[in-house]
Amino acid sequence: MPGQAAKGAELPPLSVRYVYARQRKGEQEWLEVGGAVRDGAEGWLPATAAMDWRQTLTVAFARRQSATRVVFP
Repeated sequence: MPGQAAKGAELPPLSVRYVYARQRKGEQEWLEVGGAVRDGAEGWLPATAAMDWRQTLTVAFARRQSATRVVFP
């Protein structure tokens, strides 16, 4: 529940979590989060410890033989 002592390991930076619920406890907003859509929620974290990410990125690696060099300024 929001506001209780942490039970799990610290999350690594930029780890993906899905938000299942938002709840206010006093002045602080809490997020119920989980690592996979099918597994459901795993716990709560303060909303100040999270960042909304509304973009989806799709990437693929190019074969080195067919890729030309790119120079970034």
